[in-house]
This record gives sequence, structure tokens and C-alpha cells, in this order.
Amino acid sequence: MLSLALMTTLNTSTLPPIGYGTWPYKGEECTKAVEEALDMGYTILDTATFYNNFEAIEKAIRSKNREELTIISKVWPTNQSPADLKKDLKDSLQRLNTPYIDIYLLHWPNSSIPIRETLQAMEEARKAGMIREIGVSNFTVNHLKKILELEIPISWNQIEISPQFYDPELLAFCHEHKIGVQAYSPIGRGNLINDPVLTRLASKYGKVPAQIALRWVLQHHALPIPGTRNPQHMAENLAVYDFELTQDEMEEINAQAKNGKRNRVTIEKKLDYLDEFDFTYEECWPNNENKVLSKNEALTEAANHYIEILNEIGKPKNNYQSEAILPLCTDKCRKVRNGKLLFEGKEFFAAQLDSGKQWLGTWSIHVEELLISENDQAVTIRYKLSTEKEGNLMIIVILYFDSNYLINEINEVHNKLE
Repeated sequence: MLSLALMTTLNTSTLPPIGYGTWPYKGEECTKAVEEALDMGYTILDTATFYNNFEAIEKAIRSKNREELTIISKVWPTNQSPADLKKDLKDSLQRLNTPYIDIYLLHWPNSSIPIRETLQAMEEARKAGMIREIGVSNFTVNHLKKILELEIPISWNQIEISPQFYDPELLAFCHEHKIGVQAYSPIGRGNLINDPVLTRLASKYGKVPAQIALRWVLQHHALPIPGTRNPQHMAENLAVYDFELTQDEMEEINAQAKNGKRNRVTIEKKLDYLDEFDFTYEECWPNNENKVLSKNEALTEAANHYIEILNEIGKPKNNYQSEAILPLCTDKCRKVRNGKLLFEGKEFFAAQLDSGKQWLGTWSIHVEELLISENDQAVTIRYKLSTEKEGNLMIIVILYFDSNYLINEINEVHNKLE
């Protein structure tokens, strides 16, 4: 497993591992390639919803120890609203047949969708145990500056790095801010075989040009993710820890990579999305990331979020652990039901919900009325609770919030519906 802090980025005496990229392989071709990679010792697999190969990967990892693998996946930019992202994540977990994804990335930035809402949804999923680390991909320095202001921890940025192209300022910014770097297309999509600099260095070290490219990426303390179906190349890609490029050799490759041409998403590629590499700081999420909600809007949003989490926890085969409710509460949050104190202190909330699941089974919530009291910083909700074991209940709950819109108290009245 990779650590959250990515010691390889922070500790220059240790080089990163090497991952295996599954693009563009699908079906049996993908399954066979992943099986061969795993047999050779790869433990990091990179995929994405866009790659459409989850089932093939699931088939390859079915007999493996899941805890020994690191799975990276990415959500497409047009699916980064909270609702769409949650759907993408659930579908990904189901198709991969795994309870969690190790590293979940935004495949490209999309400045038309409020990034605060996107990251909050990802952080919620992380706290619920559906993902272990949050990351981004193809984010520039300007994008990263904007999201760092939100103070939601970002662990990774997957970016293009190869002797054909790299962005030294972006790489340095990630290292400075302790954001782990993953390098896609590290061997330049197979176009490095005739590169004169790499060919010369390969001859010197008894390697092939692709190994020189990977060693260069590693010495930049980025995690390379090469992809190949060729077993010989898979093995060669791992055999790069027995030599070291000199500083002069690194600088020589740096010079040509800095002047290279990056991969762009253009209209001609017909992907329903254009990249944002040229965006200024102001153009990255220009009007929505710091939107100030009115008290009425904030209370409504907080109450709906509470109901949404309860609904997710109550679903059959849900991917939300009961602990997902805890970030919505103050430390001293208390809950009262029909005049009886159930707990005082949010650390007891998850256990209380688990007891509720034993009592009620699965459940679903249909909100019938929601009333806001700004003066009391409270929301009253009337909803029907349809349960597996106890039938239908009518619930009236008053949620009291603090100034940060965290729940201080939950006061419920339950009535059985005949």
C-alpha cells in the first residue's frame, strides 16, 4: 500500500515504485495483461471510468489479496457534480467488485462545476471508507492554488511526464506542497526508441531507452505508470533500480522535455471536453468556488446533506459506513428520540445507527416537509421512513446547528404508520 504522505516525494533518498497503466486495454486483452503484470510484481494499477475496463481488471485481481494492491481510478470531468461523482464512484466499486478505491482522481479539471462541492463529495466518500486518498489529474499550478485554498487534503496529481514533455514548475509546486506526483505516459507512448539522448545513455548503462526514461521520472520523485502488453517490456520497466543518472544527464533530458509538446484535449478528439492548461488563476472556477450561501440556503443544504447520508447508510449493500455521519456533527452532538436521550457525544452516533440498522433493517427516506428557523439555527424535517423490518414510520426531527452548520442536537419523534 502507498502511504498518504507519499514518502517517495518527501524523502529524496527513496525512489517511488512503478505502477501499471491499463489504458487502452479492454476485455480479455486487458485481463491477460494485468495478470501478467501482477505475476511480475506490479501492485499499483491505474484505470479510469473512461477506460471502460473495470470488469476486465476485476477478473484479473479476483484471486489476489486486495490489501496488497493499490487501485487508482479517475472520474471524467463531465461527471464531477456531487451527484454524478457519487454515482460514478458507486458504479466503479461495483464493477471492480471492491469495497474501496485506493486513490480516486478527478481525470481533468472542469471549471464549470463548483470545485468546493466536488471535493466535499470526495472527502465525504473518503471518510465513509469508499476511497482512501483524494487526487486530481492534469491540474495546473493555477488549479492547485485554487483548490489548496479550500483546505481539503489533496494527496496526488497525475500529470504527463516523459522525456518528450514535462512541466518543471508544476512538478516543483506539487513537491513543495507535498502533493504526490504520478507520471502518465512516462515512456512517451512508445516514441522514445530513436531518441538520440536516451539511446546514448541506454548504451552507456546497458539498458533500453524506455528504462532511461523511467529512471529519469523516478529521480524526479514521481511515480511512473507505464503501460504495455509485452511481458518483456513489463519486466524491463521494473529493472530500473540498479543504476543512477548523473545530474548532468538529468539536466540534459530536462532541457529537451521542457521544450517538448504536451498532450492536449482538442475539439478534434470529440471527447465532449476541452483541457484547461491555458487557464489563468482567475479562469479556474471563476464564479462558484467561493460562493457565500445565505443562512437559509446553508441550513437547507446542511439538513439535506444529513438526510442524504442517512439514506445512503440505510440502503442494502450500501458502501457508506455509519461513521460517514460523524463529519456533520459537533463533538458534543446529542440525540433525543421520543423524549429519551440516546447519546451525548458524536463518537456514539455511528454505534447508535448500527443498532438502528439491526432493529429496522434497510431503510429509505422520503422527505415531505422541511421548515427553516433562522433565528433558532434549526431545521424541522417531516419524512416517511420505509423500513425492512418495521414497516413505515413518520419521523419529525428538529436539527439544531452551530455557527458552522454542524449539528449540535437531533430531536426526533417517531410514529408508526399503519
